[in-house]
Amino acid sequence: MAVSAVQEGGESLAAWKPRLTEAEFERVAKVTPGGLIEIPDAEGRSGEAKLLRPKHSVPDDNDDNDGLLSTYLKADDTSASEEMRLYNKGKMQYMYNECILQHSIQKNMCAIPEFTIAREVKYGLCWQCCLRCTKCGFTSSMYKLYTEIETGKKGRKPAAPNVGLQVGLQESTTGNAKGRLILTCLNLPVPNRSVMQKTANKVAAATATMTLADLAKKRDNIKRINRLRGLPENSPINIAMDSRYNSATITGAYHAGQNASQARPDPGGRPTFPHADARLCAHQ
Repeated sequence: MAVSAVQEGGESLAAWKPRLTEAEFERVAKVTPGGLIEIPDAEGRSGEAKLLRPKHSVPDDNDDNDGLLSTYLKADDTSASEEMRLYNKGKMQYMYNECILQHSIQKNMCAIPEFTIAREVKYGLCWQCCLRCTKCGFTSSMYKLYTEIETGKKGRKPAAPNVGLQVGLQESTTGNAKGRLILTCLNLPVPNRSVMQKTANKVAAATATMTLADLAKKRDNIKRINRLRGLPENSPINIAMDSRYNSATITGAYHAGQNASQARPDPGGRPTFPHADARLCAHQ
């Protein structure tokens, strides 16, 4: 006679189990294409438990999946949102002052307005907003809550925070992926990946142009000093140089480590003798 398996608490493994929810049922059982319920173990062998099919849950407006359509059909109250926003303080004050003024000169308006954000348009890290009075329905025009950069060209002007973000990422060891992670941890809506990459390319090109112009200016200054010394313009000069190594086993200033795979030298040319020594390295 076959003996039924028994758990530690004395309950038979083959006993009927309480009806599970749909989520629990999907984790415990497996339904075959033919409609049979299987409860396999790690090796694919069927277990002895007896399960009832779960009841289908009624769609709930508060549920993230079933009530998704109903949630989007509801009136959007962005004032209750927990997300953070990056606003220019001065432009925010200007928007509210203008809205209060425009509201006061309208006819058949309430005495004390209660403003909420009626519409938002995201532009990278920045936003455009318009306000609406919840009492009388007054709606303002759209306001840019960020500072723009003048380019002298036609089209939409870039926002200063979007460009500033790429400048900061360019001068650090992080890229757009880690930058997006930091913004997400701050509960800030992250910009679009392609938009961030396009801005990064423009910032890199502008940085390269400015660097070349700065180097040309320094070369002209070195030539001028050599002429004042009575030397040819292409006379050698003393420079200082420091390097940063891509090594995890640097133990001191005089032990760079044997596994250094990359080095970044930073020369600093100085045509005067007081600056001829290395600025960052120790003297031996």
